[in-house]
Amino acid sequence: MSVEMVHSRLGQAAMVVGGLVLAMIVAMFFIPSTETRAWVFTVMFGVLTLGLALLAVDDLRRRHDKVAFKPQTKLGWWAIWLSITGIAAMVLSAAYVAILRVGEVGATGLFLPMFVFTATGFLLMVAAGVLSLIAWFRSDERSWVVLLPLLPALFAVYFVIGEFTFPH
Repeated sequence: MSVEMVHSRLGQAAMVVGGLVLAMIVAMFFIPSTETRAWVFTVMFGVLTLGLALLAVDDLRRRHDKVAFKPQTKLGWWAIWLSITGIAAMVLSAAYVAILRVGEVGATGLFLPMFVFTATGFLLMVAAGVLSLIAWFRSDERSWVVLLPLLPALFAVYFVIGEFTFPH
């Protein structure tokens, strides 16, 4: 028994974009300039975002569903709330640093490293992005709002990989 994969033009475009992302990853190993590699890395994440958008639209068209605004699944709601919580943790991280700098002279009492807020925010955003993908592709979510957590999730992954790959 043979299995044929039929792809729409959007699916084919997403596959081409995926190939372009892989080519950029391979190219980064051969580029001598750190600054040029960093630009290729940045462009690669933009192209990856485009590829994910093409896949989502292709999946929606393949299912013949109409786009909704309000999430239809529990996973979709979880993705949105985790993303909001992750972004709030990042805002708290910035506020925490500002408060510590103001009270730096005689700071006593409970001290939490900024890393706690930042790591928590990044982990929540990445978890929201994963749940968003699962809700869209596995649970047949059709709300475009559920795809929004992918943006902070991709940013978090981009930032962490970039920090370790291109240290200052």
